[in-house]
Amino acid sequence: MVNYRDPAVERADFYVFVKLIHVVDGVYLWEYFSTLWYEWSFITRKQPYRWSIWIYAGTRLTTLMNVLTNLIGLSLEKAVACQPWFDFQYITAYTALALGSFIMILRINAIWDGHRWVLVASIGAWLTNIVLMIRSLIITPAYWKPALLICAPDDIRKGLANITSTLCSELFLLLVMIAGLVRQRDHYIGRLLFKQGLIWFVVAVVAEVPPAVLLYLNLSDPWNVMFQTPGLIIMTICVTRMHRGLNAIRDHQAAPKIPEVNLSSGAPTGIDISSNSDRSIELQTAVRVAMSSHSWQPSDTSDDTPRKSTSTAVAGFRGSSAV
Repeated sequence: MVNYRDPAVERADFYVFVKLIHVVDGVYLWEYFSTLWYEWSFITRKQPYRWSIWIYAGTRLTTLMNVLTNLIGLSLEKAVACQPWFDFQYITAYTALALGSFIMILRINAIWDGHRWVLVASIGAWLTNIVLMIRSLIITPAYWKPALLICAPDDIRKGLANITSTLCSELFLLLVMIAGLVRQRDHYIGRLLFKQGLIWFVVAVVAEVPPAVLLYLNLSDPWNVMFQTPGLIIMTICVTRMHRGLNAIRDHQAAPKIPEVNLSSGAPTGIDISSNSDRSIELQTAVRVAMSSHSWQPSDTSDDTPRKSTSTAVAGFRGSSAV
């Protein structure tokens, strides 16, 4: 049986850990900068302001700060003040996890139509996890480990309660979200969110279970932290991509449609008649008024007259919809 506490084995495991962190950090750097256009679209006001953009941007930015801290820490060749570095690394990681979970709570609140007890239970699980994160940060000191040239926690297993709480709270929020989505599977958005919920469930298991299991096993220092950073990056990429995807669909559905006039029936075909919004009713009324005020008699006019009247009607509609 392999002795994971043997110094030679521990150095080999640490080498694997370093390579893994470099790979996942590189993946996240590519993800962050290749999708920075989303934040920029709000800065340039190409998208309507939503206050949730601050939660989204905070999740991504704190994860980026954690990634950069990781890369700096793995490049050290001499002893440094470990405690500030360790504290900053875990503060950014915990903040990113907390903000990512809050995005999920916002989605749960919308799915359950602001149901009071569902919201209270979700926020309660979220706050409990934050308290345990703070506790783990306070009680876990760090020291310089010369054999591996890295700052390491004195006893990472002190954060076992926090890791377990994170896993349980994520799974709880997922189950609450899926339970709410089961009622809405007849709608397109409901089906989309249901599929996202299932994907998120799988991702949460893949990202959160390995760090918890390895921490319970306590094989060695490298193995205890092997999948914590990959788990954070997986969760951040998943939650932010789902957030962008859902907002893109909402923006597409909210975009006004340019109507086309059906000459056989005299009715506009580019409007969602099923919509009950004031905007839809206003647009439909504008077209009807334009059509009635620019009618023609096919038997008494030339071939060019109907086309001219139709163009006038559509122009009248566009003028009304721009108000």
